[in-house]
Amino acid sequence: VLLQLHASLLTGLPGEIFLALIGLIFLAALVSGVVLYAPFARRLGFGEIRRTGSRRLRWLDLHNVIGIVTLAWAGVVGATGVMNGLATPLFGIWQLRDVAPVLAPYAHDAAIIPTAPLSSAITAATSTVQDSEVSFVTFPTHLYGSPDHYVVWVKGRSKLRAQMLTPVLVDARDGHVAFVARMPWYLRALELSRPLHFSNYGGPILKILWAALDVFTIAV
Repeated sequence: VLLQLHASLLTGLPGEIFLALIGLIFLAALVSGVVLYAPFARRLGFGEIRRTGSRRLRWLDLHNVIGIVTLAWAGVVGATGVMNGLATPLFGIWQLRDVAPVLAPYAHDAAIIPTAPLSSAITAATSTVQDSEVSFVTFPTHLYGSPDHYVVWVKGRSKLRAQMLTPVLVDARDGHVAFVARMPWYLRALELSRPLHFSNYGGPILKILWAALDVFTIAV
């Protein structure tokens, strides 16, 4: 529930688009904050907190210091959050432009019962896309797949390429590779933005760091 609240405010696509717009506003606030901080930084030493003035002045100094220290992290999380918010329309564009023409000849076919072994489909897909392994497989279906093919989703073996999925259509009758759907650059950017946004690539220590930086950003 919390993940859906964070991703879409529990409202689906409208919430995702709204949060992407909020992310853009957040990035604009970061840029304007840097512009405002530049003349301020010339008057005081880096990290200096004025303790002789008012409480509001101390809070201003603390705001500026924490903000500039966490700027790079906030920029990364903000930019990747915008990308995540646009995930549904970006995948929709890819499906309309690249996938639909390939699946059009099979649109009116009934979903077949596969005769080719799943193991042979997996072997064919991983042999076609070099240095890859299987992430998951969709059986013949009209829903997010093809009625005549296995869709074998493969990913790379390295830390970076493990975030990049490639769908391979394998004929469910004889097991030959029919089509490799190469992902466009904007979906590759989206795939790489997800682990950065959720800190899913560095283990629990990085998640603790992300949580701490979240708290600092809330304080700012």
